[in-house]
Amino acid sequence: MNKCDSEVLASILEEHGYSHIEEFQDADVLLLNTCSVRDTAERKVLGRLERLRQVKEKRPDMILGVCGCMAQSWENELVKKFPYIDLILGTNRLPELPNLILKRQQSSCPAVDVLETPHNEEPIPKARESSVTAWVTIMHGCNNFCSYCIVPYVRGRERSRSSDSILQEIRSLGESGYKEVTLLGPER
Repeated sequence: MNKCDSEVLASILEEHGYSHIEEFQDADVLLLNTCSVRDTAERKVLGRLERLRQVKEKRPDMILGVCGCMAQSWENELVKKFPYIDLILGTNRLPELPNLILKRQQSSCPAVDVLETPHNEEPIPKARESSVTAWVTIMHGCNNFCSYCIVPYVRGRERSRSSDSILQEIRSLGESGYKEVTLLGPER
């Protein structure tokens, strides 16, 4: 799911005139798309944010954002511990990225959107990492509040896409030459 979300974020940035670069230190917008499933993943993000402090000090105009599950669940702690973070974007609000970038550019305060309410539009990646395989989200969230799982808390209640929109996306991928599609949704 995070890989798919990263493709959605890349697509949104490309639609707004940004392009991918190899050296992250030279980026105008640098996003960490995070996971909260395991403690190790969270610790890696915290360590990376510590290391990015130097980059941010050298390039204060760079927009440094934290997105995804950890952004959703750690919102307040991230702002307190890393005051140089420019934006925090939750899992249900990916299409709001351009608005948050603009909001941050116009203010000295971090721009935050971690609302649990899903955005009205269903984000579908246009910039894909592979030209052979593609991720297709069939549902978001989960209604099973398992004691070991954070998904319902960070991705919200279960929401299924319409079968028509799923099939349309898969047909379009096939027409574009994709050979493999992985359907994404909570485990059952």
